[in-house]
Amino acid sequence: MLCQSILGIDDATIVQDYHKSEKLLKKREESAAVTTIAKTQFKGKINKSFFSGSPEEAMISTIAFIKERHGSFEGYLDFIGFGESWRNRFTAVISMGGDFRSNL
Repeated sequence: MLCQSILGIDDATIVQDYHKSEKLLKKREESAAVTTIAKTQFKGKINKSFFSGSPEEAMISTIAFIKERHGSFEGYLDFIGFGESWRNRFTAVISMGGDFRSNL
């Protein structure tokens, strides 16, 4: 979500993209259902599938929270120390096809 925001992708597209990944994760989980069931039958173990995914509502709430708390994605990124120069480097690396070593 943050990477997409740096690249100027609008909120609605970010939500749609994450929601698509939610559907793909569910398909993967269905194909591995036997393994998942076996793993969750042990008491005291965390069911990791509970925390995976990206429901549309969660993404909308997350975006709203970031904007309410920090004003924008850029404000949040500044807050965590990923300022404009880092965002510019990230954008440059993406535009070069991901060869981060040549941009260091």
